[in-house]
Amino acid sequence: MTPFADTQVQLRYDGYAAQVRDALLAIRERLFAVAAADPAIGPLTEALRWGEPAYLTEATKSGTTVRLAPFEGDKAGFFVHCGTTLIEDFRHAHGDALTYSKNRAVVFDPAAPPAMDIIDGCARRAFTYHLKTKAA
Repeated sequence: MTPFADTQVQLRYDGYAAQVRDALLAIRERLFAVAAADPAIGPLTEALRWGEPAYLTEATKSGTTVRLAPFEGDKAGFFVHCGTTLIEDFRHAHGDALTYSKNRAVVFDPAAPPAMDIIDGCARRAFTYHLKTKAA
């Protein structure tokens, strides 16, 4: 497991219900793996934003922030900035394979999370979002 650089982030995860925490920690690992595999993304900064674990591309500024947090108590949420087109992009790419909350989150049951390749694709799109908008 990727070590926590910020003890406050670790404490936040420790406070989540076990099943939700485990699902979010698995996604957290994927976020770091996606970033490590793409030099355009660069290293991620992990911090609390709006009281939730957040992952930022501060070094390259290639993408938008991704937050991981419980959603409605027993579900897990992969949140992105609501001013982006990311949820619309995810809907176009993955359709009914994912559940969405308006234009701000992908929501899933921790007992049946989406395939990790789908999570990887969503992370890659979020972490390269500004590259896409600069190229357009």
